[in-house]
Amino acid sequence: MAIGTPSVPRIDPFDATNEQTIEYYYTGDQQNKIEIVIQNNDTGTEAYTGQQTTMRFRYVIPAGELTNGIVYRARLRVIDKTGTTGEFSNWIVFHCFSTPTFEFSNLTDGTRLIASQYDLDITYQQSENEPLNTYIITLYDDLGARILDSGTLRWVDLPTHINVAAYRLNGLVDNGKYFISLSGTTVNGIKVLHDRIGFSVEYSKAMAFSVTELTELKGSASVKIQSNVVVYTGTTDNPDLQYPDGTSVDLNDGQYGVTFDEDYAFGSIAQPDFALRTVLSHLDILTMDNCFLVLSNSDKSQNIYLWKRLGRMFNRTSPSTNVEKIYVDLISTNPISFTTVDGIKQVANYTTHSNSFLMSELVGKSGLIVNLIKKDGLYSIAIELKD
Repeated sequence: MAIGTPSVPRIDPFDATNEQTIEYYYTGDQQNKIEIVIQNNDTGTEAYTGQQTTMRFRYVIPAGELTNGIVYRARLRVIDKTGTTGEFSNWIVFHCFSTPTFEFSNLTDGTRLIASQYDLDITYQQSENEPLNTYIITLYDDLGARILDSGTLRWVDLPTHINVAAYRLNGLVDNGKYFISLSGTTVNGIKVLHDRIGFSVEYSKAMAFSVTELTELKGSASVKIQSNVVVYTGTTDNPDLQYPDGTSVDLNDGQYGVTFDEDYAFGSIAQPDFALRTVLSHLDILTMDNCFLVLSNSDKSQNIYLWKRLGRMFNRTSPSTNVEKIYVDLISTNPISFTTVDGIKQVANYTTHSNSFLMSELVGKSGLIVNLIKKDGLYSIAIELKD
């Protein structure tokens, strides 16, 4: 036999900061060494050359020898044990790209969700602006069995190259535990993967408080009756406030809300936990942003604002249109203290957001129920559809 010529089927795009193995086919006299020559495909200048002693049909390009963002071409030839060289293979063109960032921007390992559905925000970023082509979201149960995948989804590129897509998870069960993964492929064939992360679901429920509490007073033949109801009177600056059905107020002009300012003890663990439940109706005529409820202390130095928001979400199947969704923001002007992961103490205002619904999901519903819960000095908020 004579020395043969290696055949390289393809070289997938790779990150030049990592070593890369190039595999090839070969038939001929026994190989002792393999030689590679790599050139800049645009200029023809030599970027890397080397030899490796191996009988395996592969060449390992060391990390850092090439540069990301450049298109290269490579060819190889075999050297036998006598030092005789064979013919070079044909040139094969390939790309080097930095490893993309591909992740859920609003879901981290250990997150606890509070509803049966959740809008995932997915971000993709690549330094050399290599576009993402397709991606798949896969959901697993707590034993790792696959229970759902999104199918192959097309990506929508945004002008900033820091791209965002949205995907709604539905049917999450109360007290459920899940894992979720994210994988995709760029237009030039780079495989991107976000490792599985775990999350749990615990529905947010309004806490039930007894209207009255009965305690037997032993030895006195009597019973102590204690009321747990506290009545607060709301006020508004609207001089022409309307009561459409005698029990609710019309806040659709977006200029006025209702304020309860009878000295709430914001952020105080000493104040008992509570649940507040309110209903928003006629949502089809609501303005874009509306502060519908304010809880305040007597001098208004500490406030909690509940804002109804209408946001826009990119429609990946039709990039020219946006999809409206509704959610509620809770913003407290009472600073709370917390410690960061690196041990630095910080003080900041308290802000949190509810789950969201598409405006189209409100069709046939009478409104939204807003549940505000205070527990151990902190607040959480969730919304649900009202039939």
